[in-house]
Amino acid sequence: MWEELSRFRAPEQGVFGYRARQGLGASLAASCDAALILYSTGGLEGYDLAAWAGYLNSFQDAATGWFQDDGSAWVTPLRVQPWLFGLVLRALNALHAQPAFRASFLKVWDTPEKMRDWICAGRDFMHLAIIWFGSARGRYPFDDFEATFFQALSECREHFIPDRVAFQQVRAQHPPAAAQMILKDAFHNLFAWYAAGREVPELPLYIDWVLHEQDENGLFFQEGTRAPVYSHMDGMQMVVEFSQRTDYRGGDCCQAVERGLEAVLAASNSEFFWRTGRVHSLLASCETVAQAARLLRGHPLAEGPWRCVWDLRMWHLGETHFLG
Repeated sequence: MWEELSRFRAPEQGVFGYRARQGLGASLAASCDAALILYSTGGLEGYDLAAWAGYLNSFQDAATGWFQDDGSAWVTPLRVQPWLFGLVLRALNALHAQPAFRASFLKVWDTPEKMRDWICAGRDFMHLAIIWFGSARGRYPFDDFEATFFQALSECREHFIPDRVAFQQVRAQHPPAAAQMILKDAFHNLFAWYAAGREVPELPLYIDWVLHEQDENGLFFQEGTRAPVYSHMDGMQMVVEFSQRTDYRGGDCCQAVERGLEAVLAASNSEFFWRTGRVHSLLASCETVAQAARLLRGHPLAEGPWRCVWDLRMWHLGETHFLG
C-alpha cells in the first residue's frame, strides 16, 4: 500500500508534495490524503511532522482562515472550501498540529438568517456544522444557535430524512441511484448530531436501509455510483457508526461489515480498491479497513495498526483557533 502511495509523489514540490492522480500537479488535498494514509496505517514514523504541518499551513489565508490551493480548486470554490478545510484539519491533527490562523470564515453563520440561507442553498453545511460543534464549546455567535441549526436542518427534507414515510417518498420519487445519493447525503449530515452530542433520530430506520443496500458481493451503494470505492466506504462507516450506538440488529451489522471487509481485501478486487489511480480513493480503501477494525476487534482480516481518519475527534480546532 505504501508502494502504491509512492506513485503519487510530486518531488518537484519537495518531500510533502503529492498529486491527486497521474498527470496532475501537486495539490494541498493530495498532500493531506497522503498524510492521512500514513496515519491510518501507522506509517508516519520517520517523517518530520512539524515540517509537514508547516507545509499544509502555508496554504492558509490569514484573513479568512480558508485554505487556498489552485491545484485542488473545484468549479465552485465556495462549495468546496468547507470540505478542504475539514480535510486539512484532519491531516493537521494526524500531524499533532493545528491551523496557523483563526477560522474567521465561520462568520458566515453569525445570524440565524445567514445560517438558514446556507443550509437551504444546499452548500456543504455539514462540514461547517462539524467544525462549529466540534470546537465551539457553547461559544456560539447568537442565542439559540444550536436549536436554530437543527430546526433549519429538519425543515430541509433533502438534507434530513426524519422518518420512514420520508424514506419511502425519496425511494418512490427518484430512480434507485438518485435515491441512494439523497439518502447517503442525509447520512453524512447525521455527523452534525454526533458532533453536537445529540442522539440520532430513527436510528433503526437507517440501519435497516443501509443493510438493505449491500449487494451479493458484499459491496455497498454500487448502483449508478461515480465513486464506487467511496460509496462502499460510506456503507461500511454507516454500519459501524450506527452499531456503536445501538444493539439493534447487532449480529447483522457484524456480518455485513465482515463481508464488506472481505470484499476490500479480496485479491480479485485489488485493482478496484488498491490500484485506483487516485490517492483520495486509496485513502478511502484504508478507511474502510480501519472502520471494519473498530467493529471486528480480533478479526484476523482487521489486524494491524489501522486508525480511522473520518473521526469527529479529528475535527477539533482548539480553543485558540476558534472564532472568538
